[in-house]
Amino acid sequence: MRTEVGWLRVGPECMVETSEGEVGLDRDEAQLATTAVALLARGLEAPDTSGIDEAVLQRLADGPSEDAGASLKCQGSAASDLPEQQLSVTGLTPRAEKLREAMTEVFGGQSLGGFAPGGIDQGHRAESTHYDGRAIDIFFRPVTEENRRKGWMLAHWLVAHAEDLHIQ
Repeated sequence: MRTEVGWLRVGPECMVETSEGEVGLDRDEAQLATTAVALLARGLEAPDTSGIDEAVLQRLADGPSEDAGASLKCQGSAASDLPEQQLSVTGLTPRAEKLREAMTEVFGGQSLGGFAPGGIDQGHRAESTHYDGRAIDIFFRPVTEENRRKGWMLAHWLVAHAEDLHIQ
């Protein structure tokens, strides 16, 4: 619901579609759950998720069945008033570099592209945020069931962390 000062949230910030129905989470729970699932998938120690429904954790680990769509949805809006940033030596803005570092911390080394030291000036549509150093491509190759599941884990993690990491 829109008010004079912004959006009024009605209900939980995030919802996970499980086989037992929708389960609501606040943003912190969604971040905790998606991070824990990703770390466990890598065989690493995960934070305590004892307060989160086991069906939520299982769905986030498995991803949606048959590429049916997202399992996790969160309310939010993209910040429109972020200051413009200059490229760092990596070819990313400091905000995009912070995202890359956060993804690497949780998901380990990944196949990334769409940026380069000094920036890029070709290969994307004219209005692409790649040219500004604000976009990162993440590749899961070859296309396998395991890589599809890893891609869904990352996508859910990005949704849960979108507001904190300024992801559009």
